[in-house]
This record gives sequence, structure tokens and C-alpha cells, in this order.
Amino acid sequence: AAEEIAAMEEIRHGAGDLVVSVHSAQLEGVDRFDLVEANHLQIHRKGPDGRIPCLPFVLRALEEAGSGE
Repeated sequence: AAEEIAAMEEIRHGAGDLVVSVHSAQLEGVDRFDLVEANHLQIHRKGPDGRIPCLPFVLRALEEAGSGE
């Protein structure tokens, strides 16, 4: 029960849009993990600085997929 309470506290004190916690987003057998500083509404939209938060990660993944990495 303590683990479940800790997980809920992590979400409750997070970004506020009920995004998944960092702990619960990690998948067994996956050694790559990128943290994007954005919530669900910001992740794919241009911010005040003109950048799209997820774009560098998407482009890198596409490049790696194309090179066979």
C-alpha cells in the first residue's frame, strides 16, 4: 500500500494534468529514457520561445530508426 500511496503523491504533486509519473513511465527492458519538460497540452505545440518541446526527441528517434541504431 505504501508504494501505491507514493505513486499517487508523485502524480498529485506533478504537472497537474495527470501525466504519468516518471517512475511509472519506465518500461522493463528499455534502456533509453527521455524526459520532456512539458505537459500533455504543451508537448506538441510551439511555446513562447517558438520551440516545440517534443520535436528534438522525435527527430532524433527518426534519425536513429533510419540509420538502423
